[in-house]
Amino acid sequence: MKLKKLDLSIVEGISKALGNTNNGFTSTEIGQLLCECNIPDLEPSITKWRRLNEALSVKQQQDNCANNILNLIIHSLKPSRHINNQDRFNFLKDEINKILGFEGLEISESGELKEISKVKTISEAKERVNRLKEKLKTVILIMKFLNSVMKRF
Repeated sequence: MKLKKLDLSIVEGISKALGNTNNGFTSTEIGQLLCECNIPDLEPSITKWRRLNEALSVKQQQDNCANNILNLIIHSLKPSRHINNQDRFNFLKDEINKILGFEGLEISESGELKEISKVKTISEAKERVNRLKEKLKTVILIMKFLNSVMKRF
């Protein structure tokens, strides 16, 4: 099924999140992700987010749909990819979800794409992410507790 094209501001936001200097992917990782998702790396020498933005925008234009962009997001946010860096996973997922919320989409804790009701404002997008963060904190506390109990046995 072809998914409608994303607004270019959404593509740019996704690119900026994934290419974030402090918490995003490295240049090498970006090249690997693009290759694994069969998206041509058109400008490997420019800044990370601009490189992603160029590759994703051109791919979306060629395909006339957002399928490959969303596939790259899902691929890049597989929990198994972030097993040793949960902070980066949480940062990227939260940033991507703020952006995708305007399209009525969200990446779940398991890294799957799901439909949600569209957000219309920035504060609404942030509020939704904050609610998800609180739920995640509760789950993490429960997991830590269960882990400590299991260590006793």
